[in-house]
Amino acid sequence: MTSTQIATALPRDRRVLGVQTWTVAAVALAALALAYFGFAVTSPYRLDIAMTFTMYSLLALGMYVPLFLGGNIDLAYNAYYAAGAYSVALVGARTHLPLLVAVPIGALIAAVLALVVGLATTHLSGFHLALATMLAGLAVYRWISSTGAEITGGADGIGGIPRLEVLGVEFDRELLVAVGFLAVWLVALCLSRFRRALPGLSVRLNRASPAAAEAAGVPTRSMKLMSLMSGAAIASLGGTFIALMNQFILADSFSHDIVFLILFLPMLGGIASPWGAVIGAALLVLLNEASSLLEGPGPLIFGGASLLILILLPGGLLGIAATTWSTWARRSRGSFDD
Repeated sequence: MTSTQIATALPRDRRVLGVQTWTVAAVALAALALAYFGFAVTSPYRLDIAMTFTMYSLLALGMYVPLFLGGNIDLAYNAYYAAGAYSVALVGARTHLPLLVAVPIGALIAAVLALVVGLATTHLSGFHLALATMLAGLAVYRWISSTGAEITGGADGIGGIPRLEVLGVEFDRELLVAVGFLAVWLVALCLSRFRRALPGLSVRLNRASPAAAEAAGVPTRSMKLMSLMSGAAIASLGGTFIALMNQFILADSFSHDIVFLILFLPMLGGIASPWGAVIGAALLVLLNEASSLLEGPGPLIFGGASLLILILLPGGLLGIAATTWSTWARRSRGSFDD
Protein backbone atom coordinates (compact mmCIF):
# COMPACT_ATOMS: atom_id res chain seq x y z
CA MET A 1 0.00 0.00 0.00
CA THR A 2 1.40 3.40 -0.96
CA SER A 3 1.61 6.37 1.36
CA THR A 4 -1.21 8.04 -0.58
CA GLN A 5 -3.45 5.02 -0.06
CA ILE A 6 -2.64 4.93 3.66
CA ALA A 7 -3.42 8.63 4.02
CA THR A 8 -6.70 8.08 2.21
CA ALA A 9 -7.64 5.00 4.20
CA LEU A 10 -6.94 6.32 7.69
CA PRO A 11 -9.75 8.93 7.81
CA ARG A 12 -12.18 6.35 6.48
CA ASP A 13 -11.12 3.85 9.16
CA ARG A 14 -11.51 6.51 11.81
CA ARG A 15 -14.98 7.33 10.57
CA VAL A 16 -15.90 3.64 10.67
CA LEU A 17 -14.61 3.37 14.24
CA GLY A 18 -16.56 6.48 15.17
CA VAL A 19 -19.75 5.07 13.67
CA GLN A 20 -19.21 1.79 15.51
CA THR A 21 -18.63 3.61 18.80
CA TRP A 22 -21.83 5.63 18.49
CA THR A 23 -23.79 2.60 17.32
CA VAL A 24 -22.77 0.65 20.41
CA ALA A 25 -23.49 3.69 22.58
CA ALA A 26 -26.98 4.03 21.07
CA VAL A 27 -27.72 0.34 21.68
CA ALA A 28 -26.44 0.66 25.26
CA LEU A 29 -28.58 3.74 25.90
CA ALA A 30 -31.66 1.96 24.56
CA ALA A 31 -30.92 -1.04 26.79
CA LEU A 32 -30.52 1.19 29.85
CA ALA A 33 -33.75 3.03 29.04
CA LEU A 34 -35.57 -0.30 28.70
CA ALA A 35 -34.11 -1.51 31.99
CA TYR A 36 -35.18 1.71 33.69
CA PHE A 37 -38.76 1.96 32.47
CA GLY A 38 -39.42 -1.78 32.18
CA PHE A 39 -37.74 -2.88 35.40
CA ALA A 40 -36.34 -0.28 37.80
CA VAL A 41 -39.34 1.98 38.37
CA THR A 42 -41.82 -0.88 38.81
CA SER A 43 -41.08 -1.27 42.54
CA PRO A 44 -38.94 0.23 45.33
CA TYR A 45 -36.99 -3.04 45.63
CA ARG A 46 -36.08 -2.95 41.96
CA LEU A 47 -34.91 0.64 42.32
CA ASP A 48 -32.41 -0.62 44.88
CA ILE A 49 -31.26 -3.33 42.47
CA ALA A 50 -30.84 -0.73 39.72
CA MET A 51 -28.76 1.49 42.00
CA THR A 52 -26.60 -1.50 42.95
CA PHE A 53 -25.98 -2.04 39.24
CA THR A 54 -25.04 1.63 38.89
CA MET A 55 -22.58 1.38 41.77
CA TYR A 56 -20.91 -1.78 40.46
CA SER A 57 -20.75 -0.34 36.95
CA LEU A 58 -18.98 2.83 38.07
CA LEU A 59 -16.54 0.90 40.25
CA ALA A 60 -15.76 -1.51 37.41
CA LEU A 61 -15.38 1.34 34.91
CA GLY A 62 -13.01 3.04 37.34
CA MET A 63 -10.88 -0.08 37.66
CA TYR A 64 -10.94 -0.55 33.88
CA VAL A 65 -8.87 2.61 33.35
CA PRO A 66 -5.66 1.79 35.24
CA LEU A 67 -5.81 -2.01 35.03
CA PHE A 68 -7.14 -2.92 31.60
CA LEU A 69 -6.05 0.22 29.75
CA GLY A 70 -2.87 1.08 31.61
CA GLY A 71 -1.85 -2.31 32.99
CA ASN A 72 -1.42 -0.92 36.53
CA ILE A 73 -3.07 -2.96 39.26
CA ASP A 74 -4.68 -1.07 42.12
CA LEU A 75 -6.63 -2.93 44.80
CA ALA A 76 -7.55 0.06 46.95
CA TYR A 77 -10.90 0.69 45.26
CA ASN A 78 -12.86 0.30 48.47
CA ALA A 79 -11.07 3.47 49.61
CA TYR A 80 -12.11 5.42 46.50
CA TYR A 81 -15.65 4.11 46.82
CA ALA A 82 -15.69 5.28 50.45
CA ALA A 83 -14.32 8.71 49.48
CA GLY A 84 -17.39 9.44 47.38
CA ALA A 85 -19.85 8.11 49.94
CA TYR A 86 -18.36 9.82 53.00
CA SER A 87 -18.01 13.11 51.16
CA VAL A 88 -21.76 13.09 50.56
CA ALA A 89 -22.49 11.99 54.13
CA LEU A 90 -20.23 14.55 55.82
CA VAL A 91 -21.27 17.46 53.61
CA GLY A 92 -24.96 16.57 53.81
CA ALA A 93 -25.27 15.68 57.48
CA ARG A 94 -22.65 17.90 59.12
CA THR A 95 -22.34 21.08 57.08
CA HIS A 96 -24.60 23.68 55.52
CA LEU A 97 -22.91 23.47 52.13
CA PRO A 98 -24.95 22.55 49.03
CA LEU A 99 -24.96 18.76 48.75
CA LEU A 100 -23.92 18.95 45.10
CA VAL A 101 -20.41 20.14 46.07
CA ALA A 102 -19.81 16.74 47.67
CA VAL A 103 -19.54 15.16 44.22
CA PRO A 104 -16.34 16.95 43.11
CA ILE A 105 -14.98 16.81 46.66
CA GLY A 106 -15.34 13.04 46.72
CA ALA A 107 -13.76 12.69 43.29
CA LEU A 108 -10.87 14.96 44.31
CA ILE A 109 -10.23 13.05 47.55
CA ALA A 110 -10.28 9.73 45.69
CA ALA A 111 -7.89 11.07 43.06
CA VAL A 112 -5.49 12.36 45.72
CA LEU A 113 -5.59 9.00 47.52
CA ALA A 114 -4.78 7.26 44.23
CA LEU A 115 -1.95 9.71 43.60
CA VAL A 116 -0.46 8.97 47.03
CA VAL A 117 -0.78 5.22 46.46
CA GLY A 118 0.74 5.59 42.99
CA LEU A 119 3.70 7.63 44.21
CA ALA A 120 4.30 5.25 47.12
CA THR A 121 4.32 2.20 44.84
CA THR A 122 6.22 3.65 41.90
CA HIS A 123 8.99 1.05 42.03
CA LEU A 124 6.73 -1.93 42.75
CA SER A 125 5.15 -4.34 40.27
CA GLY A 126 3.33 -7.63 40.13
CA PHE A 127 2.54 -9.34 43.43
CA HIS A 128 4.26 -6.66 45.52
CA LEU A 129 2.23 -3.88 43.87
CA ALA A 130 -1.03 -5.77 44.37
CA LEU A 131 -0.20 -6.43 48.02
CA ALA A 132 0.81 -2.82 48.70
CA THR A 133 -2.36 -1.35 47.19
CA MET A 134 -4.51 -3.92 48.97
CA LEU A 135 -2.91 -2.92 52.29
CA ALA A 136 -3.64 0.73 51.47
CA GLY A 137 -7.31 -0.12 51.01
CA LEU A 138 -7.34 -2.12 54.25
CA ALA A 139 -5.75 0.81 56.09
CA VAL A 140 -8.46 3.18 54.86
CA TYR A 141 -11.18 0.72 55.91
CA ARG A 142 -9.59 0.36 59.36
CA TRP A 143 -9.52 4.14 59.72
CA ILE A 144 -13.16 4.45 58.66
CA SER A 145 -14.43 1.71 60.95
CA SER A 146 -12.41 2.44 64.10
CA THR A 147 -9.52 4.91 64.19
CA GLY A 148 -11.40 7.78 62.56
CA ALA A 149 -14.75 6.99 64.18
CA GLU A 150 -15.15 10.54 65.49
CA ILE A 151 -15.33 11.73 61.89
CA THR A 152 -16.83 8.74 60.09
CA GLY A 153 -19.19 7.47 62.79
CA GLY A 154 -17.29 4.19 63.01
CA ALA A 155 -19.35 1.02 62.74
CA ASP A 156 -22.58 3.01 63.20
CA GLY A 157 -21.91 5.03 60.05
CA ILE A 158 -23.60 8.31 59.23
CA GLY A 159 -27.31 8.90 58.71
CA GLY A 160 -29.54 11.85 58.08
CA ILE A 161 -28.23 12.57 54.59
CA PRO A 162 -30.73 14.92 52.93
CA ARG A 163 -32.07 14.50 49.43
CA LEU A 164 -30.07 16.16 46.71
CA GLU A 165 -31.74 19.31 45.44
CA VAL A 166 -30.58 21.24 42.37
CA LEU A 167 -32.31 24.43 41.18
CA GLY A 168 -35.37 23.60 43.23
CA VAL A 169 -35.66 20.04 41.85
CA GLU A 170 -35.47 17.32 44.50
CA PHE A 171 -33.77 14.14 43.33
CA ASP A 172 -35.99 11.35 44.63
CA ARG A 173 -35.10 7.67 44.24
CA GLU A 174 -36.54 7.33 40.73
CA LEU A 175 -34.69 10.40 39.47
CA LEU A 176 -31.44 9.33 41.15
CA VAL A 177 -31.55 5.96 39.41
CA ALA A 178 -32.20 7.67 36.07
CA VAL A 179 -29.24 10.01 36.62
CA GLY A 180 -27.13 7.03 37.72
CA PHE A 181 -27.93 5.14 34.52
CA LEU A 182 -27.07 8.23 32.50
CA ALA A 183 -23.78 8.62 34.39
CA VAL A 184 -22.85 5.00 33.63
CA TRP A 185 -23.63 5.54 29.95
CA LEU A 186 -21.66 8.79 29.74
CA VAL A 187 -18.59 7.39 31.52
CA ALA A 188 -18.56 4.25 29.36
CA LEU A 189 -18.97 6.32 26.20
CA CYS A 190 -16.18 8.73 27.18
CA LEU A 191 -13.84 5.85 28.00
CA SER A 192 -14.70 4.15 24.72
CA ARG A 193 -13.82 7.33 22.82
CA PHE A 194 -10.71 7.88 24.96
CA ARG A 195 -9.52 4.34 24.30
CA ARG A 196 -9.21 5.10 20.57
CA ALA A 197 -7.93 8.67 20.94
CA LEU A 198 -4.23 9.52 21.02
CA PRO A 199 -3.97 9.75 24.85
CA GLY A 200 -5.73 6.40 25.18
CA LEU A 201 -3.43 4.83 22.61
CA SER A 202 -0.48 6.15 24.62
CA VAL A 203 -1.83 4.54 27.78
CA ARG A 204 -2.33 1.23 25.98
CA LEU A 205 1.14 1.40 24.47
CA ASN A 206 2.57 1.96 27.93
CA ARG A 207 0.79 -1.19 29.10
CA ALA A 208 1.96 -3.28 26.16
CA SER A 209 5.58 -2.08 26.09
CA PRO A 210 6.85 0.58 28.52
CA ALA A 211 10.18 0.67 26.69
CA ALA A 212 8.50 1.38 23.36
CA ALA A 213 6.30 4.02 25.01
CA GLU A 214 9.33 5.79 26.45
CA ALA A 215 11.09 5.61 23.09
CA ALA A 216 8.04 7.22 21.49
CA GLY A 217 8.21 10.10 23.97
CA VAL A 218 5.27 9.03 26.13
CA PRO A 219 5.61 10.27 29.74
CA THR A 220 5.05 6.82 31.21
CA ARG A 221 5.16 7.80 34.90
CA SER A 222 2.70 10.64 34.41
CA MET A 223 0.44 8.39 32.34
CA LYS A 224 0.39 5.81 35.13
CA LEU A 225 -0.49 8.38 37.78
CA MET A 226 -3.18 9.99 35.60
CA SER A 227 -4.81 6.63 34.89
CA LEU A 228 -4.81 5.78 38.60
CA MET A 229 -6.33 9.14 39.52
CA SER A 230 -8.95 9.03 36.76
CA GLY A 231 -10.05 5.53 37.72
CA ALA A 232 -10.32 6.51 41.39
CA ALA A 233 -12.41 9.59 40.58
CA ILE A 234 -14.81 7.50 38.50
CA ALA A 235 -15.09 4.90 41.27
CA SER A 236 -15.93 7.59 43.81
CA LEU A 237 -19.15 8.27 41.88
CA GLY A 238 -20.36 4.81 42.87
CA GLY A 239 -20.15 5.80 46.53
CA THR A 240 -21.77 9.15 45.78
CA PHE A 241 -24.88 7.57 44.26
CA ILE A 242 -25.19 4.91 46.98
CA ALA A 243 -25.04 7.54 49.74
CA LEU A 244 -27.59 9.76 48.00
CA MET A 245 -29.88 6.81 47.36
CA ASN A 246 -29.85 5.26 50.85
CA GLN A 247 -29.43 8.54 52.80
CA PHE A 248 -27.10 6.73 55.21
CA ILE A 249 -23.81 4.82 55.03
CA LEU A 250 -22.23 2.03 57.10
CA ALA A 251 -18.53 1.29 57.42
CA ASP A 252 -19.03 -2.40 56.59
CA SER A 253 -20.06 -1.41 53.07
CA PHE A 254 -16.48 -0.37 52.35
CA SER A 255 -14.62 -3.51 53.31
CA HIS A 256 -12.11 -5.00 50.91
CA ASP A 257 -14.51 -7.74 49.78
CA ILE A 258 -16.00 -5.48 47.14
CA VAL A 259 -12.64 -5.09 45.38
CA PHE A 260 -12.45 -8.78 44.53
CA LEU A 261 -15.93 -8.63 43.02
CA ILE A 262 -15.33 -5.68 40.74
CA LEU A 263 -11.92 -7.03 39.70
CA PHE A 264 -13.66 -9.69 37.61
CA LEU A 265 -16.49 -7.62 36.14
CA PRO A 266 -14.61 -6.18 33.11
CA MET A 267 -13.21 -9.63 32.34
CA LEU A 268 -16.68 -11.18 32.42
CA GLY A 269 -18.10 -8.58 30.07
CA GLY A 270 -14.99 -8.31 27.91
CA ILE A 271 -11.89 -6.16 28.41
CA ALA A 272 -11.79 -5.08 24.75
CA SER A 273 -14.28 -2.31 25.55
CA PRO A 274 -15.38 -0.30 28.61
CA TRP A 275 -18.90 -1.54 27.92
CA GLY A 276 -17.67 -4.93 29.11
CA ALA A 277 -17.46 -3.52 32.64
CA VAL A 278 -21.13 -2.48 32.44
CA ILE A 279 -22.15 -5.90 31.11
CA GLY A 280 -20.17 -7.57 33.88
CA ALA A 281 -21.97 -5.45 36.49
CA ALA A 282 -25.35 -6.40 35.00
CA LEU A 283 -24.34 -10.07 35.07
CA LEU A 284 -23.33 -9.80 38.74
CA VAL A 285 -26.68 -8.26 39.69
CA LEU A 286 -28.61 -10.88 37.70
CA LEU A 287 -26.69 -13.76 39.28
CA ASN A 288 -27.22 -12.31 42.76
CA GLU A 289 -30.95 -12.09 42.11
CA ALA A 290 -31.02 -15.61 40.67
CA SER A 291 -29.27 -16.94 43.76
CA SER A 292 -31.85 -15.30 46.02
CA LEU A 293 -34.72 -16.79 44.00
CA LEU A 294 -33.09 -20.22 44.07
CA GLU A 295 -32.25 -19.77 47.76
CA GLY A 296 -28.67 -20.67 46.99
CA PRO A 297 -25.34 -19.17 48.09
CA GLY A 298 -24.82 -16.02 46.02
CA PRO A 299 -21.01 -15.98 46.08
CA LEU A 300 -20.86 -19.65 45.04
CA ILE A 301 -23.23 -19.12 42.10
CA PHE A 302 -21.40 -15.99 40.99
CA GLY A 303 -18.02 -17.67 41.37
CA GLY A 304 -19.10 -20.75 39.43
CA ALA A 305 -20.67 -18.73 36.62
CA SER A 306 -17.61 -16.46 36.46
CA LEU A 307 -15.29 -19.45 36.23
CA LEU A 308 -17.32 -20.94 33.38
CA ILE A 309 -17.31 -17.67 31.44
CA LEU A 310 -13.59 -17.13 31.91
CA ILE A 311 -12.80 -20.70 30.79
CA LEU A 312 -15.26 -20.99 27.89
CA LEU A 313 -15.24 -17.34 26.80
CA PRO A 314 -11.78 -15.81 27.41
CA GLY A 315 -12.87 -12.66 25.58
CA GLY A 316 -15.91 -12.27 27.83
CA LEU A 317 -19.50 -11.88 26.67
CA LEU A 318 -18.53 -9.07 24.30
CA GLY A 319 -15.92 -11.36 22.76
CA ILE A 320 -18.47 -13.99 21.78
CA ALA A 321 -20.79 -11.26 20.50
CA ALA A 322 -18.01 -9.78 18.35
CA THR A 323 -17.07 -13.23 17.02
CA THR A 324 -20.69 -14.00 16.15
CA TRP A 325 -21.08 -10.65 14.40
CA SER A 326 -17.87 -11.11 12.40
CA THR A 327 -18.91 -14.60 11.33
CA TRP A 328 -22.33 -13.39 10.24
CA ALA A 329 -20.80 -10.43 8.37
CA ARG A 330 -18.34 -12.68 6.51
CA ARG A 331 -21.08 -15.07 5.51
CA SER A 332 -23.29 -12.21 4.41
CA ARG A 333 -20.53 -10.78 2.23
CA GLY A 334 -19.85 -14.22 0.80
CA SER A 335 -23.51 -14.72 -0.07
CA PHE A 336 -23.63 -11.28 -1.67
CA ASP A 337 -20.51 -11.97 -3.74
CA ASP A 338 -21.97 -15.25 -4.96
